[in-house]
Amino acid sequence: MARRLEGRTFCECHNNGVTALAMEEAVAELDRLFEIGAAISTLGQIGHDERTAVNRALDRLRLPIFTFAREERVRDEPWFTGDFRLYQVLCDYVRDAGGSQWPGHFYVPFSNGIEMGHRGLQAMCDELQFVTTRQQFRDVFGISYDELVERVLEAEQGRGAP
Repeated sequence: MARRLEGRTFCECHNNGVTALAMEEAVAELDRLFEIGAAISTLGQIGHDERTAVNRALDRLRLPIFTFAREERVRDEPWFTGDFRLYQVLCDYVRDAGGSQWPGHFYVPFSNGIEMGHRGLQAMCDELQFVTTRQQFRDVFGISYDELVERVLEAEQGRGAP
């Protein structure tokens, strides 16, 4: 296998039954995004509409964070990248393709119920901006989502899973 991810570093973080995996660069940009948000909030008289406009303007800084949860949860809440079986096969692939993976400390989307509207509509919309696409998956990992799912199925068949 070509070492497509040679020199690439990924960070993982866990919160409330959700595991997030992101490029090291994505974590740095997320930190920057939160710093900018904190600086803007100190300006005081920025209203809801202005804050929404600022968030939209900063969206280009947001790099993908891939999220994984239990199979049942992924089935009921389709905003996750995949389940933990997919996550494990992805981790094996990252290592085999020359990448490295380290524990990190960063925001884990979809781990606090914000995407369900628990903090209001605007917070829900902001949270759902973390949903990733299949193209982002391919761009980051150099493998298609469907190909990785096939590897999950092959691994399960190899273990005698139904």
